[in-house]
Amino acid sequence: MSRRTQKDKKNPSQASNQESPLLKVVIAIIGASALIIVALINRSTATLPAEFTQTAEARRTLDAIIAQASQAFLLVLTPTETSLPLIILDSTLTPTWTPVASTTAPAPSTIFEDTFIDNRNNWYIDTSASLIAGGKYKIAVSCPTDYVSFYCGTYIKIPFALPKDFHMEMDITVLESSSDANIAIGFQVRRRNLDQYYINYFITDSDYSLRLAYNKRYLEIIPKTSTDLILRELSSINRLGIEVQNSTFTPIINGKILPQGEDGNLVNAGDSYIEIFISRGNSAMLQFDNLVIQEVK
Repeated sequence: MSRRTQKDKKNPSQASNQESPLLKVVIAIIGASALIIVALINRSTATLPAEFTQTAEARRTLDAIIAQASQAFLLVLTPTETSLPLIILDSTLTPTWTPVASTTAPAPSTIFEDTFIDNRNNWYIDTSASLIAGGKYKIAVSCPTDYVSFYCGTYIKIPFALPKDFHMEMDITVLESSSDANIAIGFQVRRRNLDQYYINYFITDSDYSLRLAYNKRYLEIIPKTSTDLILRELSSINRLGIEVQNSTFTPIINGKILPQGEDGNLVNAGDSYIEIFISRGNSAMLQFDNLVIQEVK
């Protein structure tokens, strides 16, 4: 065989050696892919062997594999609406807030009331001038023309032993009256014999006053004071009252608290009366309802 022919004949071992670099690249790429995926799952950075960076083609292939692996990894870990964790409260935990007591004052206790459904409390009844019917206590008053004083007074004891201090209110209505009648309605409190405090609400004159009868003398605690709180029309309901606490006396007209008066001469409990005054030569029909007496501390 000639020398030329020997040169042209390929050596099988030599061809195998020429294919070795390509196989190495493929094996390197596969190995790198496995290492990268494991590294990403374990959240640690893998260090590639030096032979994996021998060629530019290998680097481009490796970058593509890394990108695909990273994208796949992110898609797996991206949370969806159904994969969000639920917050479950632990009932055994001690709350970190402290309840604060309400600063609202408790409602005062009612110690006596009467809506006049009947006469279970034994009010004074005069068959010719007063009666309890239809949930109302009605009283007719009159004053003769020749009466010595300008006013005739009617006094009705409240059938309850009131304490020294209390809050009292009552609905009062003038149903009928003669054209020139001057009418005042009020309360006597802490009454013992002739000693007493008495507050008068003058319906027709729209004013009020508080006085003391003590040792046969009359002392002015709150002078006669005009007010626009009193309703003067017939059949109007005026809710009138008084609060008595120690030496302080507070008039009340239709839910409004008026300026207080102070006096310490009568410091003990006593009887309480409803009082009605009508000017001489006149008459009127009055109606009472919804008496409420509450404790004052």
